[in-house]
Amino acid sequence: MSIKELRRRKVARAVFTQAWSYNKKTELYRLSFASSLKLAWKTVRSIIKLIHTKLRGVTHGGRQLLLQRLNRCTLEQVALSFKRDYNNAYDRNAVQIIATSVKTGSSAILGYLSSKLAVDVANALDKGRQAVILTWGVTGADKQFCGCNLTYAIQ
Repeated sequence: MSIKELRRRKVARAVFTQAWSYNKKTELYRLSFASSLKLAWKTVRSIIKLIHTKLRGVTHGGRQLLLQRLNRCTLEQVALSFKRDYNNAYDRNAVQIIATSVKTGSSAILGYLSSKLAVDVANALDKGRQAVILTWGVTGADKQFCGCNLTYAIQ
């Protein structure tokens, strides 16, 4: 087997592994395997950037209790999604992060994207493009206040 073929197989394996991971993490959004494969291919080839960020506004409105509950859940039990907040008085590009239980379907506002990142996500959502939250995690559960980190991509 040639070196070129070995490289091709290595890239293909990375793409399929990543696609399967995206597909499993975004089941609630009905992201098909074909869409997951396209996203993985663009990620592996560095066409799409994965953006890592912290949520803002997690200390308001009882969201700390929600974060403590989410800390006991797995990625498969709760799905996070973006929702535009057109009525936000402080930021016209505000984007909410909504936590939805896969089992019950109930949802709650978890927090917001920072205003710098919200501009790109808001424009993408307004144009009908898809923004997908791939991974998330609760931080500081043993401290006074919890936070939430997430990774997302805009297609």
